[in-house]
Amino acid sequence: MAGITANSSSKTMTSGDTAADKLATGYVRNERVTLGVVPAASESSVWSLSVPTGSNVVRSALSSDTSPTPSFVPDLGGTYSLTCQVDGVTTYVMRLTALDTAASEPVEAVRFPPREDAQAAAPTAGVAVFYSGPQTGLAQKDSSGVVRTLAMTASVQTYSTPGTYVIPIPAAARVLRIPTLIGGGGGGGSGRRGASGTARTGGGGGAGGARFAGEFPADFLRSLGAELTLTIGAGGAGGASIATDNTNGANGSVGGYSEIAIGGNLFLSVRGSFGGNGGRSAFVAAGGVCNSRGTWLGGSGASANADGTVPSTYIYTPGACGGGGAGGGIRTSDQAYYGGIGGGAGPTGAYADQAYPGDPAGKTLDGIPTYHQPGVGGGGGASEVAAPAGMGGAGQCPGGGGGGGGASSNGYASGAGGKGGDGLAVLIWEY
Repeated sequence: MAGITANSSSKTMTSGDTAADKLATGYVRNERVTLGVVPAASESSVWSLSVPTGSNVVRSALSSDTSPTPSFVPDLGGTYSLTCQVDGVTTYVMRLTALDTAASEPVEAVRFPPREDAQAAAPTAGVAVFYSGPQTGLAQKDSSGVVRTLAMTASVQTYSTPGTYVIPIPAAARVLRIPTLIGGGGGGGSGRRGASGTARTGGGGGAGGARFAGEFPADFLRSLGAELTLTIGAGGAGGASIATDNTNGANGSVGGYSEIAIGGNLFLSVRGSFGGNGGRSAFVAAGGVCNSRGTWLGGSGASANADGTVPSTYIYTPGACGGGGAGGGIRTSDQAYYGGIGGGAGPTGAYADQAYPGDPAGKTLDGIPTYHQPGVGGGGGASEVAAPAGMGGAGQCPGGGGGGGGASSNGYASGAGGKGGDGLAVLIWEY
């Protein structure tokens, strides 16, 4: 099977050991690991490496990012995440675990002979653990007689880089849980560039990406095909800054779809969300709206008001991604206006703050949410009367809508719209 190979003095892999997304063990700290791909690239190999916390990145760095057979030295125990893009098309992933020392110790097995669920006695308190013949795995029975299966191990796979991944369905997996599948956020619209004495609006914010969560029996998935084909959608581009006098802003682009296909057929799709409209003259620049169905719909982007002002509040979408804030406009009195707040998201309602004339760049919330949480929308850029206007803040990954760009006067560039946050998928295989 196609995938990454990793060989050291303690571990040798063959082409039969590889997979498009591989969890590899048996490696030892301070032993050099030589990498490769099967089948070999015909044109190019582009590698990346993520190291565990505490690793010396100088010592553990890849010997080359583009060699067909680079190497690295894991300098402490932990998991090293490798990716290789082959010929600019296919991406393979390996999570390589290195131990501080090599160890092998035989232990006595705990044996659970199979039995029918009804044969297991319910305890007076707590739970009784047994091997369930009907469930074909370990199960527990509580004091009320209810039987539940036990997931003894799980493999968590996170995909946050836009692209396509081929993922074999593990033969031993019982359940696939998807706590998060998010489409790309919409890009923010750019601001209008116009004459003094006219109302010039900032760009509308892009909408936040929708989010799906659910679970599927692995047997059902295997009945459809042997592999999942996962696509992660990119965030939509923001509208370009306007360099011509008396010109409306450019619309932001739609975010990319995040999808799963099995056996060549579409199985699950979360569409990307719409971008915000470009700024206008004395006319509302509408924010983007969510372009999908999902467990939670993404927040709409904020609209820039026709008189050059922006909404003073923000939209909070606790389950899905926040939309971008509107870009600040310029009123007929030639008063510059601040950019709007980026749409809040997640259980805490975090949001990107406002930008003001004099410091007009739109804000992006720092950091990345934990794996199952949605991203926050970017803040709108502020307008400027006698200087270039502020660019909208980028939507936080995953899926935050981009902020709208600020409006400007003739002779000065308007603010570009912010890029939408890229999509995300988290797959948990339970065994």
